[in-house]
Amino acid sequence: MTRLQNCGFNPRGRKGIHRITRLPVRNADTTEQSDNSSSRSSLRSILLLGAALLCLAAGLWSYVYLLTPVRYELSLQPESLPAIPGASVELRAEGINRIGSAVPWSAQPLRCSLLEGEGLVELLYNADSSMVTVTSLGHEGLVQLRITVANWPFPLLASLRILAPLALFHFPSHHPVHTA
Repeated sequence: MTRLQNCGFNPRGRKGIHRITRLPVRNADTTEQSDNSSSRSSLRSILLLGAALLCLAAGLWSYVYLLTPVRYELSLQPESLPAIPGASVELRAEGINRIGSAVPWSAQPLRCSLLEGEGLVELLYNADSSMVTVTSLGHEGLVQLRITVANWPFPLLASLRILAPLALFHFPSHHPVHTA
């Protein structure tokens, strides 16, 4: 069914021009269909809003609990250093999250200073300063390191004992005495 509708604004400045348009005529059947379609669209928009808020909440939770370090721990690989010239240990500071696991991509630049054992080891930094290689100079002793991690207010302390390997010890040979 068609009706006449007044356009309101006429760019040509003519008055009284009407145009014929199709306007929906409401009867009992169409009002029920339009109510169903409007309730479906409002339900869909509520579900989309809920899904978006759920994704936002999951992202914030993972950032706070999984991707933010709450402390740093030192890792030494391997854990002991023999008193052999050239033997080395890798020292890294790993970020630990609220759950207690390592934070991915949490390598921070670190600086080491020797508190004790200056003549026992040599410190070599990698290109981005996220790892320090502690190299033995061949002497036994105790090395204490003070490590400062970028973006972390507290220093970390590490102790490393340098021991001679058992292969270098000269044990007296013991020959059992047989008595008859």
